[in-house]
Amino acid sequence: MFQTEIDDLDHITRYCKPSVIFQGSSSSDAFLLRATERSLSVKWLEYFGVMSIEKAVQYIREVLLDKGFQAKSTGGFVVFRFGNIKRVTSI
Repeated sequence: MFQTEIDDLDHITRYCKPSVIFQGSSSSDAFLLRATERSLSVKWLEYFGVMSIEKAVQYIREVLLDKGFQAKSTGGFVVFRFGNIKRVTSI
């Protein structure tokens, strides 16, 4: 059966522009809506099945780049545990 909800222990990733990455970590600004977004755009890493988090992020990066996504060399994909983000946003 296909899982339709993200479990609290699952991981999400979001591309972060260089201005929100500091010494390898992102600021909370990474989770502000962009001007073109009506909802937060993240990717669910466990959606791809059994693979390492690193491989799942690399897969997402490659797919987005193939579709013309412009990633900065000093930007990056930040990974968070979904339950942690859910708890912070529901405060």
